[in-house]
Amino acid sequence: MSDLFDVEAARALLVKHDAPTRLIEHLELVSSVARLLTEQSIFSGSGLDDEFIIAGAMLHDFGKIWIPAELDAPGNLHEARGEAEALAAGVPATLARVCKTHAQWRTLEVSDEELVIALADHLWKGKRSPELEERVTRRVVRRLGVDYWDVWGECDAAFEAASSEATSRLLSTM
Repeated sequence: MSDLFDVEAARALLVKHDAPTRLIEHLELVSSVARLLTEQSIFSGSGLDDEFIIAGAMLHDFGKIWIPAELDAPGNLHEARGEAEALAAGVPATLARVCKTHAQWRTLEVSDEELVIALADHLWKGKRSPELEERVTRRVVRRLGVDYWDVWGECDAAFEAASSEATSRLLSTM
């Protein structure tokens, strides 16, 4: 990753801004799923920027520090606020952008890495998203230059493995 902003820098930024413990726990869980995905052979050979994905997963809900109501209730105010605060804190623009793209992947032009972050944000709690998984799989196909059916099963297995560990992840935060 360029600009030396990695997952440890993201964690330090959260601490510096007094992120609530449970927000940090959530971000660490999503980041762990992002890491799990990047370690799958189908993804590790695709040329994705693993550090970007893991650091982005660690920052995707950064704006909830300033919009704490969205820790417990749905909302999207944290997205633009997170991007703005991340930029103000010196986070590279491409990484700060994940504060928006993790939720707006349907409507914004997003990178392959941003799609994987969005997917990790679904899978950490056991939520499968066929539309998002399809997009990620198609991006992997394009990156690898292979036939869709040559990788679909491996991608699906990776998504299922990440999703199936949700209960143990959720219990670890209690």
